[in-house]
Amino acid sequence: MRHQARFESHPRLAQQVRNLRRLSEEERQAIRLQAERHRSTVLKA
Repeated sequence: MRHQARFESHPRLAQQVRNLRRLSEEERQAIRLQAERHRSTVLKA
């Protein structure tokens, strides 16, 4: 993850980083793809 070290040291975001570690690489890739689709849709508007 791009800002993982920074997020791990933040009390409210550290749990999210731990949750991401529990996911398989395929699940993380699916989330990345979905996020990219969302960003491209939002940026078109």
